[in-house]
Amino acid sequence: MVRAHSDVSIELGAWHGDLTPWNTSTARGTTLIWDWEFADGDRPIGFDLLHNAFELVRRSAPKNEQNALVSVCKEAESILTPLGQPSDAVVDLYLCELIQREARLRGEGWDPCDLGPLESHAAEMLNERLA
Repeated sequence: MVRAHSDVSIELGAWHGDLTPWNTSTARGTTLIWDWEFADGDRPIGFDLLHNAFELVRRSAPKNEQNALVSVCKEAESILTPLGQPSDAVVDLYLCELIQREARLRGEGWDPCDLGPLESHAAEMLNERLA
């Protein structure tokens, strides 16, 4: 991955880590956001937008990871270009983030069997993209 994107500049910033409609609420002009356990700095700008797009497809049907990954890769350019971010490099980093996230969750007792094997789908997609 480093060879594929060695000449690419990516702007970094903070990210929520799980910014989705079910982790936010707006009432009387105030927006509340919760579920911050994945929040961190030094992530590519646009990760939250990619993650939201991914999760909206992923949660629309059981075991829908593969479709969600394909969808977010297709939408990435339209999501990231307005931000000035290189879509290919940022998507590849996002896939790495998903793989690490699933490994972390597994270590915390999370059993995503109801959602399917996201980690293997993301790793497979990343390998295909870098081939």
